[in-house]
Amino acid sequence: MTIPTELNPAVDLRKPSGSLKLPYFEGDNYNFSLTEIDFKEELWLMLRHPSEVFESGKKILYKRAFKDQSPSETEMLSAWERFRSYIRRAESFFRGAETLDWKSAPLNYYYSFLNLVKAYLLTMDKNLPERIHHGFAILTPDKSTHINGQFVVVQQQDEVFTKLFESESKQRIDSQTRLSVIAMLGYISSIGSQYVEAGYGGNMRHTNCVRALLTTGEGEAIRYWELIAVATGFVANHWPDFLDKYEKVKNGSLLKNIAREIFALNATVSNQLDFFQTKHLPESPFTPSQSNQGLKEMFNSCVSPCYATDKFQFGLNIPYEQDGRKYRMNEFLAIYVFMFFLSSLVRYYPEHLDRLAPSADAWLIESFVKSVPLHFLRIIASKILDRTIILARP
Repeated sequence: MTIPTELNPAVDLRKPSGSLKLPYFEGDNYNFSLTEIDFKEELWLMLRHPSEVFESGKKILYKRAFKDQSPSETEMLSAWERFRSYIRRAESFFRGAETLDWKSAPLNYYYSFLNLVKAYLLTMDKNLPERIHHGFAILTPDKSTHINGQFVVVQQQDEVFTKLFESESKQRIDSQTRLSVIAMLGYISSIGSQYVEAGYGGNMRHTNCVRALLTTGEGEAIRYWELIAVATGFVANHWPDFLDKYEKVKNGSLLKNIAREIFALNATVSNQLDFFQTKHLPESPFTPSQSNQGLKEMFNSCVSPCYATDKFQFGLNIPYEQDGRKYRMNEFLAIYVFMFFLSSLVRYYPEHLDRLAPSADAWLIESFVKSVPLHFLRIIASKILDRTIILARP
């Protein structure tokens, strides 16, 4: 039985002789790329390679959509042309959205996201229906000047959102599940500070974390263990069983030096984190893939890569709960849900956006529309290309 956090005394950090940051990644590999051009242009270039070059697109479809079967050239060409069409439409909608103001752009952005998600789902299922619906709807918004209390409702199974949700979470989400739009915003790291400023900070549902492999000893006597740092109180409040395997570390001078030297965290940031080390030293080294799998199992698949920076190694997401059921949610899904919500307001209830104009919620929505599309593009490009992509300047 796990001892409550407040009864678990912090221990001294073991003194390491070496260290290695351990980024959590999905797909074949962790791809850190330097680019001189705009990040959005770089990502669209990456997506154009498989969507415009048949031999490149064929490799992606063969591996996942056809699962190493032997399709005819006609079957493969048909699937690739459909994939190409989704990517082309997505880029057109995205570029159109960039020319619009924040109250109009969400409709185009959502249709861009929809086509990108269809392209992604097609890479995993060659039999994805050509006529497939959104999979959710919004409740008619009230006449208030805020979005708290507004919901998106899951509808049919086996539609775009429900297929995407099952692919991401390895769960089926019940029809009629109501997704709070304010809760969805709490999962999105790229607007975390705006979410707090708008008065919703107590509802943050995502935190970026750091992780490193530390070593002690040499040669055959070398031993390994993990050091993980999470926002204060985040783990203990939601994953108490974590403390069966990890122990909290005292915030002493050795820890502060490691936080600075390994993670480049200053004292102000590190003081906002809880650091944990593996309780017992494993007998043998483990590969990054084994470490990633262990992390997923520890947090019940509520982990995700950090796509915007290599400063953090993984993201941790609180499950979304309704009617006693817990659903694994992440910022990729949350962005998709909230952009659908906004696109529905633009299309059916534009007066509601005007009512929001003088409120902090309007500022939060504007921040979302201006910053999150790039973040979504980072994530979906990584998923389509089957590698975690991190872009940086030289």
